[in-house]
Amino acid sequence: MKKIDLSISTLFPAFKWLKTYQISSFKSDLIAAFIVLAMLVPQGMAYAMLAGLPPVMGIYASILPMIVYAFTGSSTTLSIGPVAIISMMVFATLNPLFPVGSQQYIEAAYLLTIMVGVISLVLGLLRFGFLIQLISHPVIQSFIIASALLIALGQLKFLLDIPLQSNNIPEFISSLVKHIQELSLISFIFSCAAILILVLLPKFVHSVFLARIIPL
Repeated sequence: MKKIDLSISTLFPAFKWLKTYQISSFKSDLIAAFIVLAMLVPQGMAYAMLAGLPPVMGIYASILPMIVYAFTGSSTTLSIGPVAIISMMVFATLNPLFPVGSQQYIEAAYLLTIMVGVISLVLGLLRFGFLIQLISHPVIQSFIIASALLIALGQLKFLLDIPLQSNNIPEFISSLVKHIQELSLISFIFSCAAILILVLLPKFVHSVFLARIIPL
């Protein structure tokens, strides 16, 4: 049986890179930290809502794990925090058992998080990362595409302001037909305007930036 290495340098890789860290890199790291923070706050809130939890919990799940990983992780480029697929898995696990948003649901999410964390820690110490190689790339890619589709369908209830069910496509179509007459025109207009801004603004900024660098 392979011996488990529980030395300080293994459990806390930060002790290794802190010895060679250069002050000249602090400015770049600080700028990167602000950029990541600006992205994680709205992203974390969205993922919390996707998991059926209060938005503030997404902020906790976005910031605290990064602080812990800075001392315990070995990668300098890995981004730590909630992701869409895990949020969907949390919702799919707890939704049949507890009312979404209730105190029981939140407590169950706490327990589920602790259980997954402990299992992940044990698998990491036992070097079980090779198991991911047993899953073929098409399977992973199909899972990601399906998750993206369900996430997009799940956001339509906010765009249309009607109670849609998005656990699966047949259920989504059924609830859409049932509640389509309750559509809020104001919410729909503002949502479409926001989407257009998100799509067109980067292109506009990019074209203006290029025009200044390369004047006609």
